[in-house]
Order: sequence, then structure tokens, then C-alpha cells
Amino acid sequence: FLNIALGLVLFLALVNQLLLWLPEAPWAYLFGQETRSANLERRLGGHFSALERLNRDLPPESVVLFLWEPRSYYCDLDCRPDSILDRWGHLEYLHGDAAGIAAAWQAQGVTHVLLWRTALDFVVSQQASAGLYAINEPLLNDLINRYLQPIDTFGGYELYALP
Repeated sequence: FLNIALGLVLFLALVNQLLLWLPEAPWAYLFGQETRSANLERRLGGHFSALERLNRDLPPESVVLFLWEPRSYYCDLDCRPDSILDRWGHLEYLHGDAAGIAAAWQAQGVTHVLLWRTALDFVVSQQASAGLYAINEPLLNDLINRYLQPIDTFGGYELYALP
């Protein structure tokens, strides 16, 4: 009975994984029915579009700092991801104000900032509901309004230049 139960559990797990995998339709790319870019756009959404846009529109010597975006694999520039989503809290701790943060970024050679607004909104809502450290949104807004120049907004991302 134990072997039958174990076999049934493994079979149901396999069926479940198959049902999760089928909608991804990886064969479209494998059989040439879809381009690499279209496949990545479909699977990664706004993230791939944002990185494709950075690669196409920014100068090759650009240094792009990511806020609330840990993925940078498809970025051909010097992209610095927010690996564990703690960059903002650390900057706030180290510098305390927008002028200090902007000066630190300029000293590091940062030319652009890519903010993933969707992730920021999610983190803010989760922290508020859990009663954890709250992101200092007035400080972030001060930094954006006084020290960053908006370039474009696309797919939940906001791209800024740091003059």
C-alpha cells in the first residue's frame, strides 16, 4: 500500500508539473515559430523590454543602477542590479538625504537609474501589512524630483538620467 501511495503521489506530481509546463509552449521557439526576442518578451514581459531598450538607447559607457530589480542578465551595459532588494534601505542608512545619495551615485560613476515601480509598490504594500521597516517614500520622491531626470516609463519600469 505504501508503494502504491508513493507511486500515486509521484504520478500526480508529474501530471501537475506537465500541466504547469504546457502553457509555456517552449516548442514555439524550438521549432522556429517564434523568435528569441519574442520568446523572451512573452516569458519575461516588461523586464526584457526594459533591458532591450537600455541596450538600444543608452550609450555603451552608461552605468545603470537598478532599484528593486534583481535581474540584469540580458543587460549589455554596466548594469548594477539590486540583488537582494536592500539597496534603498542601505543608501538611506549611509547617506540619509537625497543630496548624499545622488553624490554617492555620481562618485560611483552611475549615469542612469532604472526603478521597477511595480516591485516597489509590492514591497511597500507587504511591509505595511507586516508592520516592517517602511520605505522612506518622501526621500525617494525628493531624490527623483531634485536629482534625477525622467527619460521614459515602460512596462512598470521608470528610467532616469543622473546628470
